Amino acid sequence: MVLRLTVVNDDWQPDELLRDQENDPNLKPIVNWKKEGRKPTWEEVSRYSPTVKSYWAQWNSLVLSDGLLKRVLEKSDGTEERKQLIVPRNRVPEVLEEVHNGSTGGHLGVTKTLGKVRERFYWVNCTTDVKEWCKKCVEVYCGIETICTVDGLHFHCMYNARVKAFNSSGEGEYSELIGLQTAEDKYDADTDPAFGIARIDVTRDKMLGKDDKGWAMYIDRQRSWFQHAGAHEQRVEGGIHVGSTIGVLLDLDQHILSFYVNEEPQGSVAFRDLYGVFYPAVSINRGVSITVHTALDPPSDSDET
Repeated sequence: MVLRLTVVNDDWQPDELLRDQENDPNLKPIVNWKKEGRKPTWEEVSRYSPTVKSYWAQWNSLVLSDGLLKRVLEKSDGTEERKQLIVPRNRVPEVLEEVHNGSTGGHLGVTKTLGKVRERFYWVNCTTDVKEWCKKCVEVYCGIETICTVDGLHFHCMYNARVKAFNSSGEGEYSELIGLQTAEDKYDADTDPAFGIARIDVTRDKMLGKDDKGWAMYIDRQRSWFQHAGAHEQRVEGGIHVGSTIGVLLDLDQHILSFYVNEEPQGSVAFRDLYGVFYPAVSINRGVSITVHTALDPPSDSDET
């Protein structure tokens, strides 16, 4: 036995649907003509929209069933196959949300989404609407990590997302819909940036200095630490504020790394025995803006280090 369960809310009861059909400018005349039991002439229909004309062209397939306007699909032998509810324009997003994104959909492509829509629903330009709806679905991450960063999100917005697992054996089903609420405003508390250098294969989803491919000074409003491979060393009093200037000096002759705040040394030499190729690197939180300048003259005291 196959059990199919359809859950609807009060807005999808017949009375509510009939009200929306009668208020839809393209469905109202069709509903009225069907209630009158007559097919209007082309002269009557010609002044209406292309959508009304499209429904009029399907006149023999349209019926009032349980008071609602529906379209009858017939099999090749002329027997009735099923009835499709004619969806008012204001209900189209709800149908697409449920069929494509809802528990009965599973984040389907255009063909499967269109097939599921046509099982129960119909409206003029249905195919175009399904294609446009599916274009809105964007894969934002695919990989082995359980934490990811999604670019381009806006503050104080709600986003819908789904996840699914996959391995060498195949793919699982998409999860239930997950609501992601972004912060209502920018983060204005202590932002704790980290400045330094890194190898090209540094871990990019962690603070600079958390792995062995990054060397950094982690600094807040009151103090700083030097950080490498997850270890904190040499706490130095004195932090940064809006407008502060942070200097990162990599001495390739002596293979050492030093840091400066507002052109003053921030502690002693931070790291030694640095060989190979390095890149400037920085980790910042939300609410932080920085301007990067390279190829500057070294501080006057650096020759003494």
